Amino acid sequence: MIREIVQGVVDRIVPPRDVTALAAESSRYADSGCWIAVPVTAHSTPAAELGTALHAFSDYGSISVTQVLLDVTHAADERVLDLTGICAVRGVGVLLDARGYDVDSADVTAHVDRVLALRSLVEREHAHSHRPGAILAADIRRTVDLCKELGDGRVRLVRGRKDPDGGARFSSRAETDKAFIRCARALIRAEGHPCFATRQSKLIDLIRDLALRNGREPDTFEFGFDAGQRESEQRRLLEAQLHVRVSLVAAAELLGGVGQ
Repeated sequence: MIREIVQGVVDRIVPPRDVTALAAESSRYADSGCWIAVPVTAHSTPAAELGTALHAFSDYGSISVTQVLLDVTHAADERVLDLTGICAVRGVGVLLDARGYDVDSADVTAHVDRVLALRSLVEREHAHSHRPGAILAADIRRTVDLCKELGDGRVRLVRGRKDPDGGARFSSRAETDKAFIRCARALIRAEGHPCFATRQSKLIDLIRDLALRNGREPDTFEFGFDAGQRESEQRRLLEAQLHVRVSLVAAAELLGGVGQ
């Protein structure tokens, strides 16, 4: 019994060592009722490696609940199109990452503009029936307007950087928390399928309240967590018949480190 408990803890802490292990981890979460998200760093991930990984996910039976979170920072347009093309063939949804964590504060606005332009490019090139979604950070001042603009599609809302530095970003945690609530309200009132990526139980319960008051059905929104993060909270939400999407955080490093 003790060995099983220790092994369970190790499995949550130690990242997968290869694509097969990553797919197996995905299957474990899917079996528990979670949906899956796979972070991918576009500039360092060859399309062939992503294709191999998605094939492995399919072998484990979890491809239908997989979503790719694509960080396009420093990636050429051609690489982004290659990667999203692989996802399109596999029927896997894509969210383009507009958080801008790896760009200077002065460049945040330009980064968000580029992500929006790439979103249109991907839709046009791959003739998607719907546009790729976006990952938006509440600490960026313009995000509440973007939530209203993009809210009829797929949006994953995150709180933002731990140490906001002003400028295009809010400079205090209190401002960012208020912005997160404003963004959540805009997404709940829209017609799309939002994901709220927060670990704070208070914010989670507030969003559940907002959804209930706005007549949202449980299958029209979800909550996002990193693998191994707040698993008791994940279980609480699943038991309440709400959707949880787990991000396999090891994926970006694993896929980006192969085939270079």
